[in-house]
Amino acid sequence: SSPLRMLIGLMAMSGVLALKGQVPDIAVLQSWEVMQELLTLSLLAGLIPLFLYFKGLSLTEASVASFWETFQVVAALLVTWGVMG
Repeated sequence: SSPLRMLIGLMAMSGVLALKGQVPDIAVLQSWEVMQELLTLSLLAGLIPLFLYFKGLSLTEASVASFWETFQVVAALLVTWGVMG
């Protein structure tokens, strides 16, 4: 399900950028520096936190984990409001 989350996120952000008219030129992705930055960003902001999340989830009782899992949407909303105003 994690790759599906990332794919849906990529498609959603691409749609938002297209609606705002801010779609970058695809040729910029051919730059090795840009690809390194994207890889670094995906590792630091995506893969490592996801690994820590699932590691913590494996150490938590199912009843407690399912209860707190419901607050993921609320936490995402608060972070988004905090970052984007």
